[in-house]
Amino acid sequence: MTTVLAVLIFNPKLAQPAAKSSMLLCMSSSVTVCRVQSSVKSKLWTVAVDTHKLDVVSCGKKTALVQKAILSGFFRNAAKKDPQEGYRTLVDQQVVYIHPSSALFNRQPDWVVYHELVMTTKEYMREVTTIDPRWLVEYAPKFFKFGDPTKLSRAKKSMRVEPLFNKHEEKDSWRISRVPRKFHVKTTF
Repeated sequence: MTTVLAVLIFNPKLAQPAAKSSMLLCMSSSVTVCRVQSSVKSKLWTVAVDTHKLDVVSCGKKTALVQKAILSGFFRNAAKKDPQEGYRTLVDQQVVYIHPSSALFNRQPDWVVYHELVMTTKEYMREVTTIDPRWLVEYAPKFFKFGDPTKLSRAKKSMRVEPLFNKHEEKDSWRISRVPRKFHVKTTF
């Protein structure tokens, strides 16, 4: 969250004079990020405690609670690891990848939820966290349901593969001429 706010607040034109001295730039950026972080924290505290009268409790090492909270708001941005390449979004089956700057870039978990997509050389997911796929049904039951593992989907049924060679048939029965053609083109000269 802090990285998103830091990017929104960072202004390259203001940073040009400070870029001459990288130490000054690092120090000023660090201070800016810390100020933004403390500002966001105080605003969230005000909204939670003063406005809504909520008890603020730390999750401690129970990070699943934070992941579930993120998932409950971004369930439409869930993606599953694709065996061929990257990830596929669950909503529109779009091929996406974890951004190289992400802490999860080298881990490549099976299920993730992301904040936004960024298009560069590929479509990248930014601000990614891992999820348990069962949480999707728990937190978005109107959008997701458990599939029946005994039934095949229409897509998988249509992808049935039959071998051309069968050891119980004749030697030359595997030839291409045996395969029925879908399109017959008549050519006349």
